[in-house]
This record gives sequence, C-alpha cells and structure tokens, in this order.
Amino acid sequence: MSKHAAAADASASKRSKELLSDAEQQQLQESLQGVMEEEEALQKQFEKEYASLLAKYEKKREPLYEKRHSLLQKVDKVFWPVLFKSHFEEEMDETDQQLFDALRRYHCRQDFENEVTHHEFTFDKNPHLKSKKVTVVVKEVEEDSENPLQIEIQGAEWHQGPSRFFSILADPESHLHMRETLLDSIWGDPVGTFQAVMAGSDDDDDDGDEGMLWGQDDDDDDDDDEEDVDPAAMLAALQAMQAEKDKKKKKDKKKAGAATAAEEPEPEAAATERDQNGHSAAPEEASHKESKKEKKKKKKEQKEEPQEQQPEQKSEKKDKKQKKRKASDDTPDESNAAAATAAATAATATATAASGV
Repeated sequence: MSKHAAAADASASKRSKELLSDAEQQQLQESLQGVMEEEEALQKQFEKEYASLLAKYEKKREPLYEKRHSLLQKVDKVFWPVLFKSHFEEEMDETDQQLFDALRRYHCRQDFENEVTHHEFTFDKNPHLKSKKVTVVVKEVEEDSENPLQIEIQGAEWHQGPSRFFSILADPESHLHMRETLLDSIWGDPVGTFQAVMAGSDDDDDDGDEGMLWGQDDDDDDDDDEEDVDPAAMLAALQAMQAEKDKKKKKDKKKAGAATAAEEPEPEAAATERDQNGHSAAPEEASHKESKKEKKKKKKEQKEEPQEQQPEQKSEKKDKKQKKRKASDDTPDESNAAAATAAATAATATATAASGV
C-alpha cells in the first residue's frame, strides 16, 4: 500500500471514530455484511432459476434444431465445412482441413443446470478418423479454481495421432477463446454466420454478385447487416456449390483411377519370361492363347495374300505380252536382213562368172 493510500485510510478511520463509537461501527459492519450475504443468496437463487429456465427452453428448441439439421442435410457437404474452416483457420493444419471437409453435422447440447456442454461432431468416412463421431465434453467448475474448465474428448479414434484442432479445443485456456465463436456464431446463428462468410468471400473476389447469391439486389449493400436471409435462395446457392464440389470429386476420382490403371502391371497370363536363348517361356494358358492368335493371324494373312498378289500377277502378265509383241515385231526385220544377204551373195557370184567369160 502506498503512503498516500495509508494516509487516506487512517484519515477515514479517524473520521468514522469521531462520528461513531466502536460498538456502533461493529454493528454497522455486521449489518452491511448481512445485506451482502442476502444479495449473494438472491443472486444464487436467480442463477439457479435462470439455469432452469434456460434448460426448459433449450428442451423446446431441440425439435427446431432437428428441423434445421434436416434442411441443412441438402447442403451439409458445404455448409458445416465452410463455417468451421473459415472461423478456425489458425487452429487447423492441412490434416484438419481435409478432416473437416468430411464434417456433416455439428450439434451443441447445453445442460445449463449442471453447467455441462457437449460439442458433437459427426464425420463421413475419411482417412484421418476411424470413428464417425467425436464429442467434446466441457464442464464448468468454480471460477476461483486454477482451471475453470474440465474438458474431455470422447469417441475419437485417430489413424495417425490426434487432430491439432481438437487438441487446441481441449486446452482450457484456448477453449475459452474459441467458445464464444462456437456457441454464439456457429451454433447460435449458423445461417447468418454462413451468409456473412459468403458475403466476405464475394467481397474478396470483387465479383459484385454478393446480393444475388442470397436473392437480394446489389443496391442493398448500403443497408444494415441485419437483413433477412431468403432460405430458398440460400439452399439453392448451397446446392449449386455442393453439386460443383461433387462433380469435381468425381472428376478427380476418375483421373486417379486412370493413373492407377496405367501404373498396374500386366496380368500374369499375359506376362512372359525370356530364357537365355531369347525364347519366350510363357505359362501354358498364355502359350495356348498365343497359338490361337497366331493361327487366326495366319488365316487372315492367307486371305489377304491373293488380294495383294493379284495386281502383281496382272502386271507380270502385261509385261510378258509386251515382250511377245516386241519379239514378233522384231522377227520380220531379221528375215528381211537374211534375204538381202542371200541376194547380195548371188549377185557377187554372177559378177565373178561374167568376168571369167
């Protein structure tokens, strides 16, 4: 305590003694203490009755929660993943991002009378989580205790260690920072929160279609944020998003299947081994199939050969005819030459005889 504070207390005590006697001061303190105790008792009674009232109306809300869930089932592949991944990006690693793509339902059950909250996460089958459902149970204890929250994760069976998101959620100090978002935004007003997320996404893309997504005109951008959401337009938009996402998944799956088929080895029946001489040593079944194939191939070749040889045979016959024609054309010339030679020989002999005479 500082010197100034000590001096002020001493001065106040001195003045009170001047106004009241010690007995009167004691009686005043006891009376004030009694009023404070009554006030605390009334506060506890209020809290108890308030918790009972909350529990009463929470029970009445359950059918509405189920109705909301049945409506969101049409778009649950988009709705819950978008909400959690957009609000807890810092608490998630890449594995969590993939895990929450499989989130299909989030349900919060609050027991106000016992101060216990159950956060229930339901997932589709995925490579990170063996179990389908994970429940985070949060028990509130006295505020003056070292840990005001007792947190337990139930039903989680991991393939490769616990999720980073759920590890952070199970930490009391971290949970206090995440609780408001979970209870007030994601659970308390999921549709309005989703609308705000999508509106922010549209602003980032600068596509100018924010209002049209929810069935509103672009001129409404200057209005207050507390605009009514058109449920039909919202569901239509979400269904379109989900259909696009399913289409992309099917396309990726088809590509993955094609890649796997390309990498698969040939069937054993078609596989052959080479011996040292380079001959194929195939199983009996494979060789039998190959012999059948060879026979079919030979028959096919034999059928095709006459068709291929016909033009060649025609050309050969044509060449032979041309040679014969040429030979016949050359024959008269040779006989004429022989006759000329004989005539010349006879003329020479006649000339010789005449000169002798």
